[in-house]
Order: sequence, then C-alpha cells, then structure tokens
Amino acid sequence: MLITRTDRTVPITVFARTSVSPGTAFSVIAPIDLSLVFKADRLFPGVSHIECQHDTWGRAGVAREPHFTDGSHVTERLTEYTAPHGFAYEPTGFTNALNGLAQGVRGELVDMTEGRDPR
Repeated sequence: MLITRTDRTVPITVFARTSVSPGTAFSVIAPIDLSLVFKADRLFPGVSHIECQHDTWGRAGVAREPHFTDGSHVTERLTEYTAPHGFAYEPTGFTNALNGLAQGVRGELVDMTEGRDPR
C-alpha cells in the first residue's frame, strides 16, 4: 500500500517492552494461539479458532482463516517472515463490520533493539 498526499489511512502503533531477548520474544509471539490473545471485548469479537492453515506459520505466503466469536472470519497471510527479527501479516476479506470500515490492514512485529529497525 503506497502512501500519498491523499492517503486517508489511520496508523495505529502499539509498543511493548520485555526483558527477554528479541529472539525469545519472536519465538513466543510468531506462533502464538490467536484465541489466547484476541478475546471478545464489548463491540469487538474475539478469535475463537483458526481454519484453513495448511502449513506451519513460519514463512511468507502462508495463509490461515481466523474465525471470530461473532461467527465472522478473515483471511490472514504472512507477507514477511525474517526470524528472529520480525514478521508482517495482512488480514483481508473481513466478513463482519470491519469489511466496510477497513480497506486494508497490515500488522508487523519488528525488533526495535537499540532503536534500530532491522529491515
């Protein structure tokens, strides 16, 4: 997605600190069970389970289908995977209200050790 002067996207950044090494954090976060992280909260459904994941979540191009507690789902694809530094993913095809609100979503986990972006 290219950013232009007419871009109307809304960037959302979440930072978290940990005392473990970047490699350890990566090894925990990359394969995490989404249903343990994304719980239903007021207006937002949680992740109930994953379907259609036919390969290990560990290389660019792998896709899966997270299903939400409201019965909707999304297709999620790894677009980058550089162990142990970071990965990026793009959810598309939301079947709930997010389909009308979000033209696209991109999530990333990057090693910001000493303020450096490894990419």
